[in-house]
Amino acid sequence: MRTTILMSLAVLGIVAFTSSIDPVKGLNAKPDLVIGAFIDAQMHNDAKLIKVILDDDAVINVSRGKTIIKHTKNELLSFYKKIGYVTLNCKASYEILSESESVIVSRVDFKFDHFTQQNFLTIQKDKDNNWKVVNVNRFNV
Repeated sequence: MRTTILMSLAVLGIVAFTSSIDPVKGLNAKPDLVIGAFIDAQMHNDAKLIKVILDDDAVINVSRGKTIIKHTKNELLSFYKKIGYVTLNCKASYEILSESESVIVSRVDFKFDHFTQQNFLTIQKDKDNNWKVVNVNRFNV
């Protein structure tokens, strides 16, 4: 099931609009909202969204040739805060590859002019029944 970024952002916008106190409240209620928030956070270096959707023990694995670079949630948050708000010049899409009641694996693609960044997300329900990204495997193809 392939969905475009516009649908994700529309859902994210509805959630933000209906929650006047905290615009990220409720993002963890559905996996599609978490994926949409991941896309938005990546496209704008949004530390607030990353903080909400990533599990505290999440690991981001970046493939660099023969090595894997591992980043923690806190490292990613620090990077986003240091860089600040940036809008990437790319198009995003996602596909849910497999799902159950407690875990989802999806692929999020960011298509730039000369390459595509593929992110394979593992999203799980936490102890409070909220969906959180627990693992990201990133490849540039």
